Amino acid sequence: MTLTFRLRQASQDLHALAERSGLMPQLLRSQLSGAHYAVLLCNLQAIYTALEQGLADAIPGFDFTPLLRSRAIAQDLAHLPAPADLALCAATQDYVQRLEGLAAERSPLLLAHAYLRYLGDLHGGQLLRRCVARLLQGNGVDGLQFYDFGSPERVAELIESLRDGLNRLPLDSQQVDAMAQEVRLGFGLHIDLFNQLPHA
Repeated sequence: MTLTFRLRQASQDLHALAERSGLMPQLLRSQLSGAHYAVLLCNLQAIYTALEQGLADAIPGFDFTPLLRSRAIAQDLAHLPAPADLALCAATQDYVQRLEGLAAERSPLLLAHAYLRYLGDLHGGQLLRRCVARLLQGNGVDGLQFYDFGSPERVAELIESLRDGLNRLPLDSQQVDAMAQEVRLGFGLHIDLFNQLPHA
């Protein structure tokens, strides 16, 4: 059993729940306002910034550069009505604290969150891109850099490369179990985040 299969198996229930939580149903129906989408991106940018601080050498020989999203989100936010004095929601603050702690410890558990975010962006994120495109057109703005990884062929290459890098990690059974618990923690924090963000 590969690591990525184990992580998917361990988090399948929470992944499905996350898609139905808080603002996500409205986002998937392209019914979220531009302002509320901007608040979501601001919170995600804080999460990516914390995650990406510790990833440079997390997988020997693997280059995370094509996957990094914090700069792309900043480009998108330039087109959106983001409040200047936005306070991050409690779930985001908890998530950032967790990621910064793992990065400071150079813990391999940080890669559970790389799995959660980047494989999600490369898979379901490409479907979400179409939902956001309709949402932004309805609000008269542009900003889809977050979802842009290149051509479909390039997306497939990145998926395969990340999966291979994760599956090659020399982890024992206890470490794999810890990674599975960590990815569940990450999905739980996402559910809290989606529930806490405004969307009415």
